[in-house]
Amino acid sequence: MTVSDLVSRVLAGDSMAERELYDQNVDRVYRLAFRLTGDSEAAADCTQDTFIRVFGRLAGFRGEAALSTWITSIAYSVVYTAMRKGRRSREREVGLELADPVALTNPIADPDLKASLTREIDRL
Repeated sequence: MTVSDLVSRVLAGDSMAERELYDQNVDRVYRLAFRLTGDSEAAADCTQDTFIRVFGRLAGFRGEAALSTWITSIAYSVVYTAMRKGRRSREREVGLELADPVALTNPIADPDLKASLTREIDRL
C-alpha cells in the first residue's frame, strides 16, 4: 500500500489504516522523544500528543516530504513545546515553606453550628 493510499484510508475513517500508520511510526517518535527529554514518562506523553496532532492534521499533509518526515517534524514540535513548558514551570517553582497557610491552624467552631444545621435540614 502506498503512503497516499494509507493517508486516504485514514482520512476516510478506516481504523485499520489508522492503526497501521501508528504502528509504522510510533517507535521512531518515542525514541526521538526519549532522546530529547531523557524521561520515559515525558516521552510517552509526547508520543501520544504527537499522534493526536498527526491524526488531527493529516488532511493537511501535502506529500511534499515523506510521511515519516512530516510526522517527525510534528514530534520535534511537540517535544520542544513540552520541554519549554516544563522548564518554565520549574523556574516558577518555590519551596512549600514559602506558601501562605490556607487553612486555619486553630479552627474556631461555632458551638451553635450543629444545632443551626440540624434545624435547617429539618425545614427542608
